Amino acid sequence: MMEPIPLEFLTTNATSPQVRVSINGFDAVCPDFNCDYMYVPTTALIEGTTLSGSELTITGIDIPIIESITFGTVDCEVTSSSTTEVVCTLVNTPQAGSW
Repeated sequence: MMEPIPLEFLTTNATSPQVRVSINGFDAVCPDFNCDYMYVPTTALIEGTTLSGSELTITGIDIPIIESITFGTVDCEVTSSSTTEVVCTLVNTPQAGSW
């Protein structure tokens, strides 16, 4: 008699495995009941952030062009975006907390 094989020991050669999605404890329904997950590796790297008054600057390598940023719960209007730096202006003063 053999013990059952634990699921973490089983692997497949799937390139887009199915995932179960839930939001606030409710199961989400995926389009056509197809919840594929595909990992896309990236070379982007954020090296640092600077907050000066209401201006937030993000520096890094191969940053994608960013159109919107939320800092905590505060929107930050993007004023410039390049592959090495993103600058935005905070609409309100950010509040401390876990986000």
